[in-house]
Amino acid sequence: MTAEPAHVLHSSDQVDESQEHAARYEARLDPEALLLCGLMWVDAAPTGDVATVLNYLDATDFRKPAHGEIFKLMRAQMSEGGLITPAALAGRMAANAMNLPSDVYMPLLVAIAGLGALPSQVVHYADQVLAESYRRNFASMATYLTQVAREAPEGDLFSLMVEQGTAQRAAWKRRCGLLTAVHQPAHNEEEDTNE
Repeated sequence: MTAEPAHVLHSSDQVDESQEHAARYEARLDPEALLLCGLMWVDAAPTGDVATVLNYLDATDFRKPAHGEIFKLMRAQMSEGGLITPAALAGRMAANAMNLPSDVYMPLLVAIAGLGALPSQVVHYADQVLAESYRRNFASMATYLTQVAREAPEGDLFSLMVEQGTAQRAAWKRRCGLLTAVHQPAHNEEEDTNE
């Protein structure tokens, strides 16, 4: 395989992050990029753990919007019974299936495809993506509650906190559910074998 790109800049870097931070971005250390890479090298229509990951995660779990867009495209391909290989994705992208200009998505797709992640690593990277998403969600809740503490009527404070706590409990349950969802099919096969 050719040398891996040291730095991958994304269109969202220019919008979401400072230029300095974007210059330091290292795709080989980003579980989002590695997850997408591992998914791209599945050589048949997604099944098993790969299908579970594609069904379980959501584009909003990705910090970088461009990564979320690629993930949405992969889910669309899977729902149509198509491949999620780099060439298949490039074809869909060329047909304007993504909200990114071609001079952005093609280099991005090539860079991600060359990161060296394997399909066997998909569950591991998906778990990392979900963990980071949960932490961002938690941080957003803390920011929201800080604002509420300053601005909301006193009588509403407790109910707003309970509402956020309920949402966080659901988010935590979802966070913990990925590995259960991945291992559930194997568990069911063992039960069938033991009967």
